[in-house]
Amino acid sequence: MLIALWIYDELMFEKYHDNYDNIVQVLQSKNLGEGKMTQESLPMPLVKELENNYGSDLKKIAATSFDEPSISYGDKNISSTGLYTNYSFTEIITLKILRGSKSAAKDRGTILINESLAKAIFGEADPVNKIIKVRNFFDLKVAGVYQDLPHNTQFHNANFIAPIDLLFVNGGEDNWFSSSFRIFAALNPGSQPEAVSAKIKTVLYEHNKSTTSPALFLYPMKKWHLYNFKNGVLIPGRLEFVWLFGIIGIFVLILACINFMNLSTARSERRAKEVGIRKAVGSLRSQLIGQFFSESLLVVLSAFIVALLLVQLSLPWFNDLAAKQMKIIWNNGGVWIFSLAFCIITGSALVALLLYRAVCWLLFSLQFLLL
Repeated sequence: MLIALWIYDELMFEKYHDNYDNIVQVLQSKNLGEGKMTQESLPMPLVKELENNYGSDLKKIAATSFDEPSISYGDKNISSTGLYTNYSFTEIITLKILRGSKSAAKDRGTILINESLAKAIFGEADPVNKIIKVRNFFDLKVAGVYQDLPHNTQFHNANFIAPIDLLFVNGGEDNWFSSSFRIFAALNPGSQPEAVSAKIKTVLYEHNKSTTSPALFLYPMKKWHLYNFKNGVLIPGRLEFVWLFGIIGIFVLILACINFMNLSTARSERRAKEVGIRKAVGSLRSQLIGQFFSESLLVVLSAFIVALLLVQLSLPWFNDLAAKQMKIIWNNGGVWIFSLAFCIITGSALVALLLYRAVCWLLFSLQFLLL
């Protein structure tokens, strides 16, 4: 069950965002000697270039830059991780606004903060329209408070979202030779990453004429977490661990079933007497099979309940070990239906194995008697 929770968390990475299927990151591939390097850092003016010339394929484009500045309000001064970005970014990813308005963040002098940062600075008071100081220099008005992003998204540590213009108070936003930003976009319906990648491939090279011949391409969100780039080629990364742990989990269950079967076979002599007595008093074959099935299913369901309790107790330790924030999915009906079906299938498999062993033992006994 712990393995299943880990696999589920891996496969659900980034799916918190409503626009999951259409979100992409702009990357560049460079020639370095005999190999290639894939890089996510890009220059700021690339955003305007893509907006002006490729708006039919990319409906929202945003540059981002993570930072950990000091944030102060009154006598409180804390350091918090967040990002500077265009307003478009708040429409690319999913932000669940709890207080205030996301649209108010269009103004340069505003900031969005998450629930945890709001509580750390303002306690239970409403932070909307209050002024906080960032980097001990910028006075920004809190436009809204959004729900903390889940741990299984790469933006989970974005405790605030501030205007990227703050980074260019001294200019430099048109510098094609300063690659310091990560650029994300949302595709228009019908646009395909491969086709758009072919269109934008030479955009960066046309402006910086780098000897590394940078080639731009789009990297879909659905591949961010489970794949890596090696020498410019996309290869399975964490996906290999998902398959590995899945296979381990299946083998653990198979071994448990075999052990249960062996223990039950060891008790077969005692059960043989019981079956003989029940047959003598008129029990039908279907009744005996039903009894074995019920007993097996009861054992599996009991093991399932015990496993739930053990997982609930061990999850804090397991989360520390796996660097995750997993929890049992109590409110997902599909998970419970799958778990119940899995218990029934496992119980049925145990009965089938027991019957198979019983038939084999019977045939062996008959052969021995005939000899």
